[in-house]
Amino acid sequence: MNDFGIIIGCYQRDYTFARGTVASVRHYMPEVPICLLVDGAFPTDDLQRAYGVKAFYRADIKNDFLRERSFGWGLPKMVAFWESPFERFLFLDADTIVLGDIRPKLFSGPESGNWDLFIDKSRYGFDEKGVTKYFFDVPLLGKHFPNFPWRDYANRYFCTGVWAARRGIFDLKEYQAILEVKKSEPTMFQMAEMGFLNFMIFRGEAEGRLKVSAAEIQIIAPDFSLDELKKRWQIDRPPAALPAEEAAVLHYTSIKPTRIQGMVARPMTHFRAKALSKCGLPAAQSAFRMWKEDMPFDLRRWKANLISLIPGR
Repeated sequence: MNDFGIIIGCYQRDYTFARGTVASVRHYMPEVPICLLVDGAFPTDDLQRAYGVKAFYRADIKNDFLRERSFGWGLPKMVAFWESPFERFLFLDADTIVLGDIRPKLFSGPESGNWDLFIDKSRYGFDEKGVTKYFFDVPLLGKHFPNFPWRDYANRYFCTGVWAARRGIFDLKEYQAILEVKKSEPTMFQMAEMGFLNFMIFRGEAEGRLKVSAAEIQIIAPDFSLDELKKRWQIDRPPAALPAEEAAVLHYTSIKPTRIQGMVARPMTHFRAKALSKCGLPAAQSAFRMWKEDMPFDLRRWKANLISLIPGR
């Protein structure tokens, strides 16, 4: 744990939520180093100055293949497996909020940090239809990788917005080969990197190359009622009052946590406002900034809702 840090992936549009992610990490784990893995060329100097975070841009990537091929939806996070600035790291998507110090779950208990990957313990099992919808097309995968026992892991596939890993666990050639297959079979892997990353992880375990541990480290917001969420976040409690076993990461997957979402988005709104204040913005300006940054997400949601009301659609 001497070389452990947190990597937060972000692009320009969700940088508004990354501010909240950073503020929540600093609230519960104030001394842990943070690195932003940035997809784009937009400035992040406000968070760098306010919270002492580092930023890792495309131009900073040493490997030519990763710099040229590992950008776009979901792909930048894969860079961390080879060029993470930390030997061990927790990766977070930008639409997440840390709720407690997650480190005891990762480094205490029966595993004591003896893992290559630490993943979220899935609440669900998946049949073939579910696996195909969320992860990979089962017949296509069987065509290209016939030896992978996908059914053995049907109760363990997980949402890849939150996970921890040790740097260097994958051979870069494996990733290159998968991207080539993905290029030739664009419908094989679903949800950006989620399908092929689950495949890489569990194929590695099946072949004895990786040790994978799991616990509940991710709360996927749409999976819980508002009452359940309110019990889990309790952001008004001081960090020391939160039991280690309750620590987790709140992940807004299909529901982007704009202010218009009200109570559901309260933790993100709270920490976004806290970050903007730390960056020097008064409360009124912070509220306007968040409203302005939320507008593209809200307009897209309203448009989708209107379209769904059209008969025959």
